[in-house]
Amino acid sequence: MMRHFTWTSILFTSVLILATATESYALKYYWKGGSGLFVDQNKWWINSYNSGTTAYQQPISTDTVYFTADAFLLAGGTITVDRHVSCAAMVWDAAMPNPVSFVSTNTNHNLDIYGEMSLAAAPNLDFFFRGNLRLLSTISGVVPIRTRGQRLRMMKVTMGDTGSGSTIFDLQDDFYLDDPTQVNHHGLATGYLELINGTWRTNGHNVRFDYFQSMANNLTTRGIDISGSMITIEGSHPYANHWGLNFNATLAVPNFSLFNAAGSTIHVRTYPNLPWNKQVYMGTGLAYHNFISDAPISMYGINQAPAAMTVPTTFNELHLREGGMITHSVYYSA
Repeated sequence: MMRHFTWTSILFTSVLILATATESYALKYYWKGGSGLFVDQNKWWINSYNSGTTAYQQPISTDTVYFTADAFLLAGGTITVDRHVSCAAMVWDAAMPNPVSFVSTNTNHNLDIYGEMSLAAAPNLDFFFRGNLRLLSTISGVVPIRTRGQRLRMMKVTMGDTGSGSTIFDLQDDFYLDDPTQVNHHGLATGYLELINGTWRTNGHNVRFDYFQSMANNLTTRGIDISGSMITIEGSHPYANHWGLNFNATLAVPNFSLFNAAGSTIHVRTYPNLPWNKQVYMGTGLAYHNFISDAPISMYGINQAPAAMTVPTTFNELHLREGGMITHSVYYSA
C-alpha cells in the first residue's frame, strides 16, 4: 500500500524533531573531579554527579555546568580553559573541600555565561580566568552574580548583549575586579567592567574595578542601580574612561532606563608619582550622591552652561583631596 504524506505532516514532523533536538541539548554538566581541560568531554558527567553517563561533547551555551564539593572530596584540581568556551550558567558549591583552581592559558579567551554565575568561596577556589568574562544573559528578570570573596583578575567583564534589555545583572555580594597582573598602573586598560545592555544592580555591596563604562551604544534599556554601594576605581591608564557614562536625561527620549546612585560613594584612587589625570564621563542630567577623587580629574559630560542645563547633573558631595582637581569648566546646579 502506498503511503501518502502531506506538507502539513512533514512540517509538523520537522518541527517536532527540531524541538526534541533543541531540548536534548539543554543539559546539566557535572565536573567529575581532578584536573583537566574545560573542553574535555570525558571530564564531565551528564544530569548529576557520578551519574555514570559521560558527556558526548564539551559544554555549550545551552548547558549549565556544576562544580560540586563531592568532585573534590579526595583531592583538589585545576580546570583549564585553553580556548573560547560558553555555558548557560556556571554554578559552584559554596565551599570546596580541597584547593581548586580555574585558570586560562592566556588573556585572549572568552568565557561566555548566559545566565547565573555563582562561584565557590576563596581561598579554596582560586578563580584565575585571565581573559574576558562575558555575561550575556537575555533572561527577563534577575540573574544572580555571586563571587563569594573571589578577586577576579581578568582583562574585562562585560554585562549584557543587544537582547538583554529586560535582564537584571544582580550582585549577591561584594564584587572585586582587577587586572591579571594586579598592577593598576601597568600601562594597559584592563580590569575593565562594561555594561552593554540590561540593568546592573549592586544591592548596596562594595564594588572595586580599574575602569567602568557604558558608552558603546545608546540603548534605552540600559540601567544602573548602585544605591548604597561604595564604588572604588583604581586604574591609572591616562586615556581610559575610569568612569564612563553617556546616559543623557536631557534627551526627549533618554538613552537609558534607570540611574540610581542614592546613598552611594564613587571613590577614584591614585598612586604616587603618576602625573596624568583620570578621565570621568559623568553623563548628563544624573543625580549622584558622593564623588571623591584623590587624583586630578578630567570631568566630561556635565560641562554645559547653566542656561542649557534643563536637567542638571547634581552631587550631594564632590570631594577633591590629596591633589585632586577638576581640569575642565564644570557647571553645577544651585
